Amino acid sequence: MFLSKQGPLGRSLRSSWRRITRTLGTRAGILAATLLIAATLASGWLAFDTFAQAPTKIRVGQTPVLISAPLFIAQEKGYFRDAGLDVEFVDIWQASEMLAGIASGDLQIGTGGVGAGLMNAINRGLDVRIVAPLHTERPPVTTPLVVSKALWDSGQVRSVADLRGRTVAINSKGSAVEYWLVAALATGGLTPNDVDVQVLSFPDAVTAMANGAIAGALIGEPVATRAEQGGIIVRLAEDFVDEFQVTAVYYTGNFVDRQRPAGEAFMRAFLRASRDLEGTGYRSPENLAILEKYTKVPAATIGASRLPYHDPEGRVRVQDFQQLHDFFMQQGTLTFSQPLDIGRLVDTSFADEARASAVVPPVRR
Repeated sequence: MFLSKQGPLGRSLRSSWRRITRTLGTRAGILAATLLIAATLASGWLAFDTFAQAPTKIRVGQTPVLISAPLFIAQEKGYFRDAGLDVEFVDIWQASEMLAGIASGDLQIGTGGVGAGLMNAINRGLDVRIVAPLHTERPPVTTPLVVSKALWDSGQVRSVADLRGRTVAINSKGSAVEYWLVAALATGGLTPNDVDVQVLSFPDAVTAMANGAIAGALIGEPVATRAEQGGIIVRLAEDFVDEFQVTAVYYTGNFVDRQRPAGEAFMRAFLRASRDLEGTGYRSPENLAILEKYTKVPAATIGASRLPYHDPEGRVRVQDFQQLHDFFMQQGTLTFSQPLDIGRLVDTSFADEARASAVVPPVRR
């Protein structure tokens, strides 16, 4: 923190300093001036720039699930506030709503999957910059391929290969989960053509497996752990991708161009919170309580779940997003024929600045 150089109090103090040192011209005079400043600071008389400026308001679109954990940690622990930001979360469950908020300027920051919808919008002119990963998938993945426990107990399905000819659900097409389905089925020598793919939300898929309407599904955490604890599902595959990024933090172009200091401050706070979740941090009582508050899932269930990884250095794996783009193009879910160069949409400067700061030191490997 530092004194405001331009404010009247700052000018008055400099004038007092010059008057004292000019009059006394000795070390004693300088000491007296120093003591004057110290006493003034202690009395709260002087204004500081940090407190004089109102915090910068930012609206962030997010889905209240575990992959958004760093946002919740940074908010509750005051990291955003300490960075001079007033962050408002907007709960969003549909990708189309996130895109609408970004396009209208109602949101300055979006988070979540970089799916076909976002890529189509970018091709139509939506100006966004991918600035950091939201999470990275590592085995055991947070969206496993599961089967109904009834089929498992009966011995009818004991491996991924046993799903051939059966109904398997995903929560959406044109998303990372569709890519996960291809990767998961491949572990059993299957493709989506070998199963009947249906689209159901995670909770609805659990209900459908419970009543025998479908055989299996890809279910995200912590819904998967809750269903497992309830005796409804058994995990078939949870190691089909490794070190793969499909979700991101992205800024609007207007926010990048006009509010760069706020963007840098947000990134420092976000990566600081990501560091809090490393190792056993996710399962610390303090962090579990925060995650329970925002996700509405009991802390005990979260603690038993497969947990996402949040890179505290914020390094974007461009090749992963490019691979996802190429998959969508092969699936025909992109509305354009000329491929996007995902690397041109990535701005690493905010994470670079955060790593260079004392707040987020580089990780030693």
